Amino acid sequence: MGFLADPCHANAPIDPARPVRLPGEQAARTIEQCRVAGVPVSPETIAALRDWASRLGIDAMILN
Repeated sequence: MGFLADPCHANAPIDPARPVRLPGEQAARTIEQCRVAGVPVSPETIAALRDWASRLGIDAMILN
């Protein structure tokens, strides 16, 4: 795929702040970022998960 990806990435983007990318590249970066830093979860979701952890007798400390 390098024969296709390299010329695409070599093109000058319309907006320099948004470089040319191929399908799946942003998803791969997001997945790696979540592996390193964790998955962002809203406070409402955390509260719901804590509620269910309590109902099911699961230690909610795993949600920290």
